[in-house]
Amino acid sequence: MKYTVFSLLMCCIALCSCEKHTVTYTYPEGPQAPEDAATLLISSKNKIYVSEDEHTGSATFRSRGGELVLNVSTNQESWAYETDEATWLTFEKNALDELHIIAEANTEREARRAVITLRAGGEKDALAATATVSIAQNAFGSLEIGSVPDTALLPARGNTIAEFVIDCGTDEWSFDCPCAWLLVEKQDNDKLLITAEENAAFEERSITITLTAGSGEHTVSSTIDVAQQPAANIAVDPPALSFMNTGGQNQVTVVSNYEWSYNCTADWLTITREGDLLQVKASDYDELVNREAAIVITAGDGKENLTTYPIAVTQLGHDPTAMVFVLNVATDGAKAYLPLAGNINCTVYWGDTNVEEVTTVNPSHTYEFAGEYIVTVKGKVTALTFPSSTSPITAAIRKYITEVRQWGTTGLTSLNNAFYNCAALRRIPADTDNSFAQVTTFSGAFRNCDLESIPAGLFVSASQAMNFDYTFSANKSILEIPAGLFDNCRLATSFASTFYQAAGITAIPAGLFDNCPEVISFNSVFSSTSLVTLPANLFKNQTKLVTASSLFSNTKLTAIPAGLLDNCPEITTLNGAFRGLEITSIPEGLFQKTTKCTNMGYIFALCPKLETIPAHLFDPLVECSRFDYAFQGCSVLKRIPNALFANFTKCSTYGSAFADCSALETIPADLFAHASNGTGSVSFLKTFNNCVALTDIPAELFATADATTFEKTFQNCTALKNVPSGLFADKNRVTTFANVFDGCTQLAAVPADLFSGCTGVKTATYMFQGCEALESVPEGLFDAFEQVTTYAYTFQNCTALKSIPVSLFDASKGITAVNFLFAGCSGLTGESPYTLVEGVKIHLYERTTTNGFTKAITSRTKCFNGCTGLTDYEAIPTAWK
Repeated sequence: MKYTVFSLLMCCIALCSCEKHTVTYTYPEGPQAPEDAATLLISSKNKIYVSEDEHTGSATFRSRGGELVLNVSTNQESWAYETDEATWLTFEKNALDELHIIAEANTEREARRAVITLRAGGEKDALAATATVSIAQNAFGSLEIGSVPDTALLPARGNTIAEFVIDCGTDEWSFDCPCAWLLVEKQDNDKLLITAEENAAFEERSITITLTAGSGEHTVSSTIDVAQQPAANIAVDPPALSFMNTGGQNQVTVVSNYEWSYNCTADWLTITREGDLLQVKASDYDELVNREAAIVITAGDGKENLTTYPIAVTQLGHDPTAMVFVLNVATDGAKAYLPLAGNINCTVYWGDTNVEEVTTVNPSHTYEFAGEYIVTVKGKVTALTFPSSTSPITAAIRKYITEVRQWGTTGLTSLNNAFYNCAALRRIPADTDNSFAQVTTFSGAFRNCDLESIPAGLFVSASQAMNFDYTFSANKSILEIPAGLFDNCRLATSFASTFYQAAGITAIPAGLFDNCPEVISFNSVFSSTSLVTLPANLFKNQTKLVTASSLFSNTKLTAIPAGLLDNCPEITTLNGAFRGLEITSIPEGLFQKTTKCTNMGYIFALCPKLETIPAHLFDPLVECSRFDYAFQGCSVLKRIPNALFANFTKCSTYGSAFADCSALETIPADLFAHASNGTGSVSFLKTFNNCVALTDIPAELFATADATTFEKTFQNCTALKNVPSGLFADKNRVTTFANVFDGCTQLAAVPADLFSGCTGVKTATYMFQGCEALESVPEGLFDAFEQVTTYAYTFQNCTALKSIPVSLFDASKGITAVNFLFAGCSGLTGESPYTLVEGVKIHLYERTTTNGFTKAITSRTKCFNGCTGLTDYEAIPTAWK
């Protein structure tokens, strides 16, 4: 510890001596460490002091004298000062390591100067430190100006006046003060009076007044620094407190620019201050009526600059009939809404001492301050709902609702979209007072909220509820479904998307729907959750179930229980039910009892680990009309069982059924045996698109299938090398083969009868585009294409193509578009296709309606682009190449 005791004798010597002298102060206690270099720093707050650095400074006194206070800082136990023969200076040192330098009035006509040297660490010690102050004093009669005092600190309000005595050798002096809030007045030539306006800002403000005397080169000046304190301000978070009747403790943060205090007269509150925090504890309360109190915060200068902030405190009475919400209002002046709807005649206690009688839907209230409020609703409210997210009740406003504390007994019959998009809603209570006894729908009730859990007794009284669509949809924090959640919901008919996108759910409790025999819809009920396993007999009592599309789609299920759907004979839709699972196999007989099902689209699509398909899996589904995308994206599936889709007489589409099955190696010949729906409108759009491991196609694959489209059927089958003879023979109802072999880069040849009998085709675009290995095109390939009008891009970029029959397009007399038909066929030789009309060659680029053709070709951009090896290339019009 550094002590500040010094000798009174030494002080007297310093004050009385007229000769050059050195005074050393030695502290009686504390060891000194000579091995450490001494430090010595000087500074001053006096305006006459000018600092050059931390060791050197200067000061000039006016002729009438004055005082300079020098602050000394050192790591040594003693320091000393010395001066030359400056009898006009006296020195005082106090216990704060301050050196007071006092100059007497100068009565001489000459200025005088002195130098003060300070030293710490010993006079001859090499590790000693020194500091120097140069002192000057103006001569008597010098032109000079200054004030006493030279600073002022004014309060924000109240006595905002200060007076300064001006020290100047002449009456001719002036002031400058560029400030709107400060009135400056000159009085009696030797005084300056200032008056400040009230400072309403919460920050201190300041200004410098400049005093000037003389003129031209003989001008002197000095300054007066004026500061005004800020208006007292208090910020509180939260601005209001609410307690349940069971009491509890809350914390308030108080921030002020002045020292503050608090006062509260309520004996049911216990308040403790911890720095800027108030810990507020409420006792238990058994009365029915809410009770209120205020904690008053006071801050200021103790005079007129004072402000107060009342923190409203509300404690709810014990009223089981009341509905209770918790709102966390984000900003001062924000408007909050409640989801009250239906028949309304209630009293709303807004939690900030405001009470309102309400009869309108979605009542609102503007809160003066941000913070948490407990809102109580008493009376009749038959529904809870928020309108669509496009309403004035924006997503930001819906976030104010963070909790429901009590459901009450207000006559609720509907919770349709009750808290829809209330993304900050975290907690809801169980129904302990038969609050939901008359509720018929919970559709979307908590959709897009962020509930941390579902209370086990939430629907314990909901015996009339029928609709649970989207009830907990997109609640990503819910990790568990309580057992028996729907045990008393015997009238429930729809659970569509109930837990859709509730990504935290990994399991379903056994018997969840055992007491719900009226269910007709499970569409997307568990879609996009994180389910890993399913309980056996999950749907054992759902004998009336009709639709279950996307039932478990995009979950993490690794297995489907055998017999899962055995008690669901009325199902008509299973579209996407098992899409996107992590299963490796499918249980045999999975659909043996679902004989009425008509829609199996996407049923196992995007199951990337599925390795096998049971034989006869779909045999019972005689009513099915859709198998599109059935196994699309099953990327490790190598084989398909024989006759998997045989004898389906009502199915209209197998589109993309095996698209993107990148490991598929073979196709059974009888896969689509007798695939007909009686109307001739069966689609094979993209059925094997992107099956990159497929090398061969069975000749009989479509022999008995009644098809209307083969668009993109084998597109991008990059390993396909052979196409069997007559693959599409006699498919006279097919209207398009667009892109059918587009991107089959290893396809080297096609049979002449590939399209024989396909007389209904109208579009042949992109058919062999990018078939880089195709070397030739057989005679008669398009002989059945009498109705085709468009051959755009058909052979584009077939870079190995060397020759084409000149009669290739003879049957197609109504062609109108051949854009990019052979573009990029750089190896093409021979003459371009032509038709003999009465023995005259009519090339494609020469066709008109007057030389034997029903239509003229009007779209021909780059038809032969890059086909420079053609013998008639030079004769081809520029627009065609």
